[in-house]
Amino acid sequence: MEKIKNNKFLILIFICTIFIIILPNLNSNLLIGDDYTFHLARIQSMADSIKSGLFPVKINSTLANSFGYGASLFYPDLFLYFPSLIMAIFNISLITSYKLFIIVYLCFMFIIFYKSFYYLTNNKNTSIFGTIFLLLSKVLFLSLYNRFALGEFLGFAFILPAIVRNV
Repeated sequence: MEKIKNNKFLILIFICTIFIIILPNLNSNLLIGDDYTFHLARIQSMADSIKSGLFPVKINSTLANSFGYGASLFYPDLFLYFPSLIMAIFNISLITSYKLFIIVYLCFMFIIFYKSFYYLTNNKNTSIFGTIFLLLSKVLFLSLYNRFALGEFLGFAFILPAIVRNV
């Protein structure tokens, strides 16, 4: 409880930053980007396979006119299990599970960026500024909303920790 009182400003910044990023997703539809059909079809197919008892999913059996598509052999699906499991277990829609996944991952990214910047600078204000700067960057927004480059968006969280590790 004491930590929360000391970090009220950080929590407020966290909530405001995440809200700004997810603002385009607050409507009932999903913004359509370049690769949205591919990635959403992968999530849907994984959820269908999990519902039928297949785990881990290596062949997306409902894709390619139900002949199956081996995207999981080349694209890692570790992070896509989260929205797929949400769909399979709680029986919610694809768009809702995807939006929830994005929100949870953005929260994860905020924590990772803040801790990485704090490790580098040992300064709370600089860490907050650096985190906001990265999360509100044009590259992240283009990857998430315009290009729908899910792999690039997911990899974004690991760039700064990799740099910090080598400093």
